[in-house]
Amino acid sequence: MTGTTWLIVISERVAVVLLVRISRTRLPGFEKTALTVLAVVPLVGPFFAWWLCHQPAPALPSLQDRQSMSLNVHDR
Repeated sequence: MTGTTWLIVISERVAVVLLVRISRTRLPGFEKTALTVLAVVPLVGPFFAWWLCHQPAPALPSLQDRQSMSLNVHDR
């Protein structure tokens, strides 16, 4: 097998792992469908799907800026 073939095989194995992970998430159906279609694209698809799937957790309430709704950087 050539190098390109190995890259495609590796990317599709990553895609299978992502498909299982995507199916277990609580995302809406259209997002699951879009991520699934993106994940099966050879080479770059699994990596973009993985990047889009990783959503950071919300910040702690003590770290959230809830004091002011306007931009006032000098009076804090």
